Amino acid sequence: MFRTAVMVLIFGVSSPQQPQIFGDWICTKQVDEVTEEDTSYIYTEDLDLRHEADAPALYLRCGKESLLGEYGTVELLILTQTQMEPNSKVRGICRFDGNEPFEWDWKVSKAGEAVFLTLGQILDFIPAARKAQKVAIQLTDSSGTVHAYTFSLMGFTKAVAILGCVKF
Repeated sequence: MFRTAVMVLIFGVSSPQQPQIFGDWICTKQVDEVTEEDTSYIYTEDLDLRHEADAPALYLRCGKESLLGEYGTVELLILTQTQMEPNSKVRGICRFDGNEPFEWDWKVSKAGEAVFLTLGQILDFIPAARKAQKVAIQLTDSSGTVHAYTFSLMGFTKAVAILGCVKF
């Protein structure tokens, strides 16, 4: 405990709380005790692969700097666990509980193993996710390869409430 307090004072390292579980979502509240920077995040794994070691995961997180180089942001991303062309765009279709699909462009990370939505799309995603029980996401990368994921949204509303960067 003393070592953590010293690290926080000297280096400004966040002190995470124990993860909480809401439905199928794992939540970690992380707020820097000195700067009050919120780097909290919530995530869930792909329903079909969640028992695999490298299961794709859907994240919603707060942060000072995103992997795309933006600052003071909220991010929604899929850690795909497959390689895509870095810094490219992929076409995605999101369907909540079989309702009318949303079509969005996702941006591939610099490393090529994650895809991100823009802030405007996140503002559409969150209310749709709060009303649904699952979301099916299909991404088509620049080579034409289709990547399909299904994520549970059970517990999403409670999980997203821990994020200081998301306001309702």
